Amino acid sequence: MLERVLKVAFMLAMAVFLFTRVSGNTILYYINDRFVGLTLLAAAGFLVLAVGIWFATDSADGAGQALALGRVSWGGLLLVSLPVLLGVIVTPRPLGAAALSNREVSLESLTSVALQERTAVLRASERTVLDWLIEFQRADNPADLSGQEAQVIGFVYRDSRFTDDTFMAGRFIVSCCVADADPIGLIVQSADAGQFAEDQWLEIRGAFQMGTFDGQETPLLIATEINPVDPPAQPYLYP
Repeated sequence: MLERVLKVAFMLAMAVFLFTRVSGNTILYYINDRFVGLTLLAAAGFLVLAVGIWFATDSADGAGQALALGRVSWGGLLLVSLPVLLGVIVTPRPLGAAALSNREVSLESLTSVALQERTAVLRASERTVLDWLIEFQRADNPADLSGQEAQVIGFVYRDSRFTDDTFMAGRFIVSCCVADADPIGLIVQSADAGQFAEDQWLEIRGAFQMGTFDGQETPLLIATEINPVDPPAQPYLYP
């Protein structure tokens, strides 16, 4: 009886863990939003499994045979309980500047995005970091976009290549989950750049101007206004 209770408790804990991650929107820190529905199905599956274990009998026929799914090994339970344990121990948070510390970050890696077919015409204030990078790639000459005004949100990233008046407004592109996350970013220039801490989320308003970063000519976002903001409910951008 104790074994059955413990197994049911494990299944219910997993179901509650997945449901609370979805209801609290923190599931988006881990996966692309198109998989949220599947996560809810998984939570329902764990709930059904818990019911199956609870009502399973010790007999090998009848209802007990029909609910054979209730016979779950302790090894399997330990495996599915690990996310719950980690979820309790580790506070959920999106990827940020710390995730770039063990990567080789180059201007090419920050601006390399696949061109996409966009039917909607976005106003400058609606374009994300990703949208602007796509615009730069599509332009025959990125310098033609000089003077265009922008309003973007990103986290602060710096390394030894950044001067006192520059930082990167970074975001991550996620196709499936954080395991395949790729960093992108816009180089921001401002006399006030040094007062913002690394990993801080900011809303930046300004206009683009061609400049030089790490020895390469690239559009710089010359900031006219920078305001700290909370991390967006959906911190990642999707290709």
